[in-house]
Amino acid sequence: MARKYRAMLDGFDLKLQDISDSFKRALVRHAISYRDLPDLEDQGLKDREIRFRCYFYGPSYEKHFDFVDHISRSRTTYTLVHPVYGELKGGAENIDVRHDRRQSTAEVDFTFVQQGQRENIVEMGDIAGLAEGEFEAGVKAQAESVAAGAREALGAEAGDLLGKTLDADRGLLEQFTGITGNARAFVGQLDSAVSALEGTLAEIANPADSLIASLEFTADLPGRVIGSIARAAERYSKLYETMRSAPDRFLRNFRNSMDSLNGGLGLEDTDSGMASGKARMAARALLKDNLTAMGAQVAALELSRIFSEDEALRDRARKLEGGQAFDARGNRTSFGDIPVILSIREIERSLATARQYIQAAVDRNRGIGNLKNQALNLLRHVNEIKLEREKIKTVFVDNSMPLVILCHMNGIPYTYAQRVLSINNGLDPNFVSGEVSIYER
Repeated sequence: MARKYRAMLDGFDLKLQDISDSFKRALVRHAISYRDLPDLEDQGLKDREIRFRCYFYGPSYEKHFDFVDHISRSRTTYTLVHPVYGELKGGAENIDVRHDRRQSTAEVDFTFVQQGQRENIVEMGDIAGLAEGEFEAGVKAQAESVAAGAREALGAEAGDLLGKTLDADRGLLEQFTGITGNARAFVGQLDSAVSALEGTLAEIANPADSLIASLEFTADLPGRVIGSIARAAERYSKLYETMRSAPDRFLRNFRNSMDSLNGGLGLEDTDSGMASGKARMAARALLKDNLTAMGAQVAALELSRIFSEDEALRDRARKLEGGQAFDARGNRTSFGDIPVILSIREIERSLATARQYIQAAVDRNRGIGNLKNQALNLLRHVNEIKLEREKIKTVFVDNSMPLVILCHMNGIPYTYAQRVLSINNGLDPNFVSGEVSIYER
């Protein structure tokens, strides 16, 4: 055997005479009625054993006592430098020692068993927690954009409007007296929109324990405007709650509703060139920008929560799929239904839909940097998922067979059968034929 590395075990030099490597694979034979030869399921490498015969002689003779004591008493994992394959981790067994004191020689035979590599599980970050933090910062940024829009439209008079504490139970315009016509046109447009927003989907109650309910919107003009937009967007998200298992459809329906709301508030730029008309147009542009931005923020927040919930289901599915079908007594183990998780296609489509919505909002108002952070966090999370999540491939089945057999033939556990059913339309689990989408590992 050609040697590339200096043979060692935990720092002890090994003078080798014989070395042999044994690789045992775990093959399961599935016999199928009326079919010649079984289907084989390769479950990977069962054992890898390396048998050594090494010598300690002359000046190194005394070292064999320490070596034998180390490999026979220590319970730690050893590091072996194989002369051909390099560094391996594992343990020693079947230790056999022969001494010849007259010639100061010791022969040591032992078997080294390589330790298996643990599954490399990608740790997912808390995407929902990140999204909630960005959402809170984004709401504050939107309130600041309303204040900045008022200053740009009204100049010095905006200071008096923005500094006034408002009663949440009263309309906006009625709380401002002694203001100019321009300011009245600006506030009147906001008042009309806020009244419409507060009456939108009034039959759907905003959850008392939601993130938006926990936010403290300031009791001033920007806080009242952004608060009404946020609560209206939240009600629309609750309207499509039952579609969360199909996130792309959920996001598309949500965005369509928010766009319809935006168009239904009468925010078209139809005013004349008069000063009061320009003030109304500024208020309308401000409302349209913030409706789009809030919709994109809520969409990103809800998609982040869906991804987080999906990862929790993924962890549960992994544990169930790795469970034993039978216990030590041979009894069938019941470990519950395998939860259905999102496929790569569903994840990527929903990500694309959310990022398109965010892009539309950023194009209207680039001052809300948190929208960019939301888009980046979603992208990074999906990239992490794709490193760990199974891909989907299409196979063609010539002769019909049970789905569990198809799973075995493609190297995936039979416990994946329910998930395979979920990504195929109208598939009969007992007679599978034709093109079938399955997971590949």
